[in-house]
Amino acid sequence: MAQTLNQPDWFKNFVSTFERFFESADVKKIIDAYALDQESSASGPIHMGLLQLVTDVRFYMPVVLAQESVPPDANLHVYHFHEPNPFDGPFKDRAGHVLDVAYTMQTYQHLLPDEARPVSSRMGQYLLDLAYGAFDSANSGKKERMTKVYGVDHKVEMVTPDEYDSKYRHGVAPLFKGLGVDRLMKALECFQFG
Repeated sequence: MAQTLNQPDWFKNFVSTFERFFESADVKKIIDAYALDQESSASGPIHMGLLQLVTDVRFYMPVVLAQESVPPDANLHVYHFHEPNPFDGPFKDRAGHVLDVAYTMQTYQHLLPDEARPVSSRMGQYLLDLAYGAFDSANSGKKERMTKVYGVDHKVEMVTPDEYDSKYRHGVAPLFKGLGVDRLMKALECFQFG
């Protein structure tokens, strides 16, 4: 996915594509939210703000919408993975999909830094607990909507979905819902794949 963002004149293409779907003022809100007007990226050929935008629209917003579709009295558990990638390559020190799978399945635990190994173990245990109903509070009557964050500091934090959006996603969920997530998806499809 990231390689589709490595294109010449990406900023010009981004603006012209998104202005087919949104008013200029709305495109400016997106540009400002992700600092996309800074056309160069110190970390490589892919602008990290652009990569974060795509990540938020494609991966984060479906979670937000799924959370909101569940009845309010349901016991709901969500996790977000922010552990830095310890492996050399273009995404070193950045959290990413697939790395969370390696942590959860503990496949490469022996290659992880010492401080990351307990996080990997906790993630694997969390998945097992979820599968075996350890979070089922039907008997207790306690219903909660919490987000478990596996953070960049190798610590686990529990926050509400709104706290997560504000602290970790800079409050983009209301912006995206206001713009229309379906339209954002379509705009990204056109931008990335023509």
